[in-house]
Amino acid sequence: MSHTNDKNFKDATPIHMDDISAILDYLASALGIDLHDKLIGSGGKKEFSGDIDLAVTADELNSIITTNSQNSLFVETKKSSVLMTKLDVSSLELESTVGPYIQVDFMPGNIDWLKFYYWAPDLGRSKYPGSYRNILLATIALHTNFKEGELGQERYKLSPSIGLVRVIRSSMIGHDGKLLSGTHDTIIGSPWTDPADIIHELGIASIGDLYSFESLAATVDIRNSKYDIMSSFNQNQLIQKTGIPDEFRQ
Repeated sequence: MSHTNDKNFKDATPIHMDDISAILDYLASALGIDLHDKLIGSGGKKEFSGDIDLAVTADELNSIITTNSQNSLFVETKKSSVLMTKLDVSSLELESTVGPYIQVDFMPGNIDWLKFYYWAPDLGRSKYPGSYRNILLATIALHTNFKEGELGQERYKLSPSIGLVRVIRSSMIGHDGKLLSGTHDTIIGSPWTDPADIIHELGIASIGDLYSFESLAATVDIRNSKYDIMSSFNQNQLIQKTGIPDEFRQ
């Protein structure tokens, strides 16, 4: 449900937290964009990161692509919903990053929302990664004011790209009138991207509850849908693979 730090360039080396500022200075100078306030994910929050993730606007992304086409700043790029780049840092004076190549990903969208969605805990703040927080928040959203109606399921949905939305999820029907596999979501409310609006919509007491898995999990205890939330969370594929947290062991 989120972009991960899995490397798409096999020869890219991990980045030490002490070197991120110098790398961002170099990129900002080359691209003409201030990048220090655009860092998202775990970069700078743990000793080594697989890549550097940066939130940018659509216009900034287009500018980065144009600059690279003119100056060949990056050794290699791959484009999907995210611009993945391989950067040669051998000319930089770095403390602990081996190099010569690292991966830097540029993620276009609402910068404030991307900072929230791809939040990662500081060292020592949580024993779980930010993905656990997001999976739990999405699960809470699913089980908040869920309704079955004639048009389909009316529910909240946590979207990585636009925010918290209210949707009607309906079955897909082919031209012949037969049901197809899959579903279709029609947005009927918002999006909400401000944490204050998110806690209001989902009935969470405090914005601070959003900033670790542990604090968000504590809010589940007082919900009528507690066991539905725990069950849905524990059945998530990533959680099944990486391990059910102690807080949700039943």
